[in-house]
Amino acid sequence: MLWEIIKKEFHSNIITARFIVGFIICLMLISASTYVAIQDYERRLNDYNVAVREHRDEILNCRVYSEIHPRVDREPNRLSIFNQGMGKRLGNTFSAGLSAVPMVCDGEKHGAYNPFLALFSSIDLTFVFQVVLSLLALLFAYNAVSGEREDGTLKLIMSNSIPRSSVLIGKYLSALLSLFWPIAVSIIVALLVMMFSGKVSLTGSDFSRILLIVVVSLLYVSVFYLIGLLISTKTQRTATSLMLAMFAWVFLTLIYPNAGGFLADRVIKSNPGEGQFSQIGELWKEFERERDKYEKKVVPKYETYGSSSSGSWSSSSSDTLSYFISESRAIKGEIKPESAIDALRQFYQYQEPQRISTANRIWQIRKQALDDSYGRKRRLTMHILRLSPAVVYDNTSAILAGTDLGGIQEFMDQVQEYRSSFIQYLYDQKAFLSEQWFRYGDQKTENRPDLSGMPVFEQRDGNIASSLSRGITDILLLIILNAMFFILSHTLFVRQEVK
Repeated sequence: MLWEIIKKEFHSNIITARFIVGFIICLMLISASTYVAIQDYERRLNDYNVAVREHRDEILNCRVYSEIHPRVDREPNRLSIFNQGMGKRLGNTFSAGLSAVPMVCDGEKHGAYNPFLALFSSIDLTFVFQVVLSLLALLFAYNAVSGEREDGTLKLIMSNSIPRSSVLIGKYLSALLSLFWPIAVSIIVALLVMMFSGKVSLTGSDFSRILLIVVVSLLYVSVFYLIGLLISTKTQRTATSLMLAMFAWVFLTLIYPNAGGFLADRVIKSNPGEGQFSQIGELWKEFERERDKYEKKVVPKYETYGSSSSGSWSSSSSDTLSYFISESRAIKGEIKPESAIDALRQFYQYQEPQRISTANRIWQIRKQALDDSYGRKRRLTMHILRLSPAVVYDNTSAILAGTDLGGIQEFMDQVQEYRSSFIQYLYDQKAFLSEQWFRYGDQKTENRPDLSGMPVFEQRDGNIASSLSRGITDILLLIILNAMFFILSHTLFVRQEVK
């Protein structure tokens, strides 16, 4: 009997105008948004490749070790076509030099910005599901019970001694089956557009992530169907059901996600304290005092004969507690007296490890302070916004696509690992003690350092298990919402009197 109910309800759903119109709109939006997203991805990939070449050439053109300041570029995520997440909002070029341990907030953006393309590419696949399919689910549900009660069909069904649980479960499963097809076909259309574009190559891991996004999408539309079913079960008239369903959809998908974020931004203060910034400044001042003191002690006055260049630059920002001091020196020519050469080697052997140590200590302060301010605000904001299934779904999809903040933090861990390997390379080469740290030859010959063994950054794809561990809370929340709304709907339906 249950299977008969499912077949009847499924047939009734898919022949309705609302299903056909919603299906067509969904496919049109998915096709258009995927095409635009692929164009945007290609542009960002080209910008990335150009930046990688430029930064590689910068290193190859370095005359001495002290001029090497590696910069690492973040490759655009292939699955950003499905959910953009934070990938386009944050920087994609990071310094991996000695003077600072790179963090997410330190990124710079490479490439040109096209506001028109950015506007249209902001509509990704999960956004379409988030808005269109949630509305379609409510339109399936708003008259599922109240409509049959109003036209007398429900009373007729109940007169056949069919268990009420079977009726409700049949309606629910048939609706899920009906909503599965727009999701599945939309994903297939998106994959076909990507395949025929020839610009995106997906891996086996990517397909696994897409499959998980399909599952989460089904959980999400199920929540909205059950919300509509609860409303339909509670109300007597379809007009009332439709009005309440539309209010729920507008509030949960449009009003609350924006209003909740706005209020959280106003209520929760996130600026790190001045104390930490002053502490960081004092660490660099201490470094400079010790550096100058040691230089006066070991380095005699000397003259250079030939070309010589030196640079010292610093940067600071109290908002992100960013503060670093970097230096380089390149001499081509004679250094008199010659004893100054050994003195400079001794000086840099002392100075650069001190610079690395200072940068590492500052990173510990920044990491804790920024997590206490911005990290706390982000977590509290997310807890507030989790009252909306739309926000939960968007966050979960971004996590599964690897475009969430956690996915970018995994990339930053790789950048920090690369910085450590670069520093170890300098130690292995005895670069700080080498004359090639500051001198690349005399007036007749050049003696630039051999950089063939320098480590090259290779970005690794994120781990699916790590993504699931970050998203398990939101996935469980969607499951709990489904169970809660189904139990409420079932309880009301089996207890109410059918007239």
